[in-house]
Amino acid sequence: MERLRIRLYNYRPVFRCVQAQLDTLKGREEHEHWAYVLGLLGSGMHPKPEDIVKSIDLFRGDPYHLSYLYPGHVVNTLHIAYMYRLHIKIA
Repeated sequence: MERLRIRLYNYRPVFRCVQAQLDTLKGREEHEHWAYVLGLLGSGMHPKPEDIVKSIDLFRGDPYHLSYLYPGHVVNTLHIAYMYRLHIKIA
């Protein structure tokens, strides 16, 4: 139960960080579709797998590639995946 609480505690900051980067996509063709996906997630609904796959290029470069993420985003993401302790040992 504790692990689930920790995961849920870290979902909001990760979502807010992803949502904050949406403005950097203005003028790109992916903006409207990604805004739709984030809207679904923000309202508690799940996007279709096809919608996620359409947005995969956003995670291969700016703004969501690992090298572009804020340190706090990385830490919260690691908490969600139960890998935070591993990160501390490696870093």
